[in-house]
Order: sequence, then structure tokens, then C-alpha cells
Amino acid sequence: MGKKLLFAAILCASLLSLILALRGGTTVGTFEIDGATASVVWRVRPKHSWDVFSHSVFRDGLFRLEVRGKFYFIDKDGNMAIEPEHDEHRFGRPFPVMQFSDGLVAVELNGKFGFIDTQGNVAIPFEYSIASDFSEGLCFVVKDNKKGFIDKAGDMVIIDSSIKSMHYSLFSLYEIPEFSEGLASIQLEENDKWCFIDKTGEIVMSFESNEYDYVGNFSEGLANVYKTGIGMGYIDKTGELVIPMEYQTAHAFSEGLAQVSKSSHPASSYYGFIDKNGEIVIPLIYSRAWPFSGGLAYVKGGGNPPLSSDDGFIDKTGKIIIPLDSYGRYSFSGRLAFGSTTFSEGLALMSKRTIFGYRYGILEIVQ
Repeated sequence: MGKKLLFAAILCASLLSLILALRGGTTVGTFEIDGATASVVWRVRPKHSWDVFSHSVFRDGLFRLEVRGKFYFIDKDGNMAIEPEHDEHRFGRPFPVMQFSDGLVAVELNGKFGFIDTQGNVAIPFEYSIASDFSEGLCFVVKDNKKGFIDKAGDMVIIDSSIKSMHYSLFSLYEIPEFSEGLASIQLEENDKWCFIDKTGEIVMSFESNEYDYVGNFSEGLANVYKTGIGMGYIDKTGELVIPMEYQTAHAFSEGLAQVSKSSHPASSYYGFIDKNGEIVIPLIYSRAWPFSGGLAYVKGGGNPPLSSDDGFIDKTGKIIIPLDSYGRYSFSGRLAFGSTTFSEGLALMSKRTIFGYRYGILEIVQ
């Protein structure tokens, strides 16, 4: 009888915890950001069971996901917001992962790209062979062999056939030009030179053909650069190299920090974070690391030395705020679920282990 009562008590407590989570959320961690205390709250919100969640983040209040090869968007409450109207209607391609930006997202229909708004209405017709995400009100497109940037009305405001449509990237198969901090890093078709253009299309900074093999966009005043056989570093907006090329991997700065690694060998490639002075502020001990957003960054353990938790969100001191022993990615019952690796708009989509199996929900930063 005693064991039965104990089991009943545990079951009731678990049910109560689940009900509270469903209603108002459960605080799973706290941390300091900008001198104030923030909480991370877990809310079970998505109302559907999907076969596959694609790797994505919230943009304009919507999250992009994939189900059986089709792309959909759900809102922050888990409601279906936008879905394909027919089989040939696809939201972008695997590379690059297209998501809402400036209220629009590229959609492919019968081999041509157009743009829809957050209500699912067609905002710009399907007439482009290449399209990317909008950034700072502009988007790179190719139409009838014309290359350039359109505005949100669909008007071509920069036309330049010398720009490479898809240039070399260290971090994905390719990159399509986009604006950041008023400038866009481009590579020229004729001689592979890297340049920066402004929003009038004028070249405001250029580099010699053999100076760099990759030049990223500016983020927080610095752009990452790469030279084969030397490594990666950062330049400022005068083109001066201000952080030496001593890293094998150096990502864009976000919230004052950038994730870097010093080894090119996967078995010994450990990541940490540097500040804008080039100082290491979080040791290079992680096997993978993602950018800071909302004061938190997702890291994978297994680095050097071995960490106590495989995955987790850390704060800017390197302290694990949300250990992902019960959140994150899992494979179960033939289904594969991908959680967000970055908070965006204060939200990250995750799966969580419960007494009823895995539940999809949202981690939310509350200040």
C-alpha cells in the first residue's frame, strides 16, 4: 500500500508540474544581462506534432519548420501561421535557409522566387531566379540575367552585373550578398576581388586580388577576413587589420563577443569567445559554439578539458545557465527533432523530456 501511495503522490506532483508548465511556464534558469536579472522560462506551446523541425530561429514572430520536405511557419504560440498552398510552393531551399526578415520571406514557386508577407500574401511577384533574405530594407536578386538589389516594393535600386551572385564562404556552401551596417561585402566576377559597396552601389572599400580569400560583412564595426595558409582575423571600417589572423575559424561579432577556434583539425578544434580587443574572455574548450543572443550562447561540450554537460546555453562569464540534458535535440520513435541553437526575439524552440515522452515547447527570455 505504501508503494502505491508513493507512486500516486509522484504521479500527482508530475501532473501538477505539467499543468503549471502548460499554463504559465516554468523558470529553468536566471542570469545577469546589462546589469539586470533575466529569467529563462519554459512554455509548452506548440499544438501540433511534427515529423521534423528544421534548424531555424524566430524572425518577425514566426518560426520556419520542415515537415516531409515542405516548409511551414508557426507563431510563438505554436499555431500554424503560414503553410504551402500546393505541392510546388516551397519556402526557399536548404542553402541558404530563408527566413522572415523585414517582414518578408523568399518563396519558390515553379522555379521562380517571389516574396510573401507575414500574413502569407504575395508581396513581390515570382520572377527571380535567385533571391536571398532582406537585410536593412534591401535584397540581392537575379532576374533575366540582371543582378542587383531590390527594395521592399520590388524596385531594382542597385543594378551591377559585376557582382558574383554566390560567393565563396567559409561557413556554408555559399553566401549571397547582403547589407549589414550600411555596407555589403561582394566579390567581383572578373578578378575575384573583394569589395564593400554602400546602398547607392558605390564601392567604398576594395582589396587587392591576393589580399584576402574571404571577407565577411561588418558586424558591430568589425568584419572577419581569411587568407589561405595564414588564418582569420578582423578588420575595421577603414580596412585596417585590428585583430590578427591567428584563428582558423572566426565568426561575426554578436553582443560584443565572437566565437573562434585555433585549430583546423576537427579532433582538436575547440571553440571559445573573444572580445573586440581580441582578448579571449571564454576559454576555447567547446567542440562547437554559436553566437550570443539575448545574453546567452549555445555550446556543445566534449572539448578540452571534458565538460560536465554535453550541451547548454552559457552566459557571458561561461557559466551554463540551461544545461541541455533534458532540452534540445533527440531522436525518438523514428522522428528527428531539431531545437534552436540561438535565441532570437528572446525565443528558442526546443524539445523536452517529460513523463509522457518528448514535448515541443519554447524557451523564452523574460526581463
